[in-house]
Amino acid sequence: MTYFYLHMVLIVVAMIFFLFEYKKEKKKYQLILLIWIPFSGLRYISDNRIFLVGVGIFQFILFGLMLFFLFKEKKSISSKSSENNQLDSSKIEKEVIVDDSTNIK
Repeated sequence: MTYFYLHMVLIVVAMIFFLFEYKKEKKKYQLILLIWIPFSGLRYISDNRIFLVGVGIFQFILFGLMLFFLFKEKKSISSKSSENNQLDSSKIEKEVIVDDSTNIK
């Protein structure tokens, strides 16, 4: 089995995986990976240096976009969780104060 066939099988498996993940979670970085992965197989189409450099530049741009959306989503998730923690801690402090005042009576 040559590297070409192995690479094509891995491309198909990865595309199926990210397609199901995108349908389940709807995250932008998964869609970008779904577009990016097949472009790795384009190196077998031509040995033209300009073509290969163009594909490489396009893949690099997609990689940057994927990282941007990946960290943007993680940052929004962490900011939401920190806001929830602050709200929870303020509720706990109020409950403790109320509990202490009822114990004094």
